Amino acid sequence: MEISFNTKEESNNKRKTEFLSLPQEERFLRFLLLCEQLVSLFPTKKVKKNNFVIDLCTNELE
Repeated sequence: MEISFNTKEESNNKRKTEFLSLPQEERFLRFLLLCEQLVSLFPTKKVKKNNFVIDLCTNELE
């Protein structure tokens, strides 16, 4: 583990450069993981409503 002392701007630029150097698929996967983590950090209150739900199952038609 290496410790370095940088300004916030330098650190952010380094992180941005490292992230953009990843393949496009990897960047997308990391974005999805970040979204998933944010949902767990900031859960929303689930309100159960008696809504009518249509569940389409395309597998049954085959």
